[in-house]
Amino acid sequence: MHNAALLIIDVQAWLFERQDPVYQEETLIKNINKLEKHARKNYIPIVYVQHESSGALKKNSPGWQLHKGLKPKAGDVFIGKKKGNSFFETPLHTLLQEKGVKTVLICGLLSQCCVQRTSLGALELGYETILVTDAHSNSGIYPEKNIRKVHKTVEKAGGRLVSIKELNL
Repeated sequence: MHNAALLIIDVQAWLFERQDPVYQEETLIKNINKLEKHARKNYIPIVYVQHESSGALKKNSPGWQLHKGLKPKAGDVFIGKKKGNSFFETPLHTLLQEKGVKTVLICGLLSQCCVQRTSLGALELGYETILVTDAHSNSGIYPEKNIRKVHKTVEKAGGRLVSIKELNL
């Protein structure tokens, strides 16, 4: 994938510690790791986005840390955000422009919140937006239904839906 970046959104410890578990946690982490491996092999920049707020997601708190199953490396980019859209009031757009990125692959948490808002934000900014269908998730009631709803919303707005298998990973 030419001129691409991988955005890993809010895969933070606290989201896995709540009473309502992340839907298909093991598959999610496994698939994000496949994306990371592919990105590194193909020199695609990896951007970890971490939500910051008071309480459990306070910057540098245990809950704010990345999930223990992720494998960040030197050279990866880390961006904090305070709103659902990872582009809103963050340096993400400028960073991607400086790297010549035209396409973003999006994965992470939570599907109906930050994943969807970031996907729509990327589309508004003119990025080819690929939502990796089996590398994002949520928690709560009816997770599969909510994930399908996110897919419809992103696709209707012009985003592409692609699975790990379709990426040949």
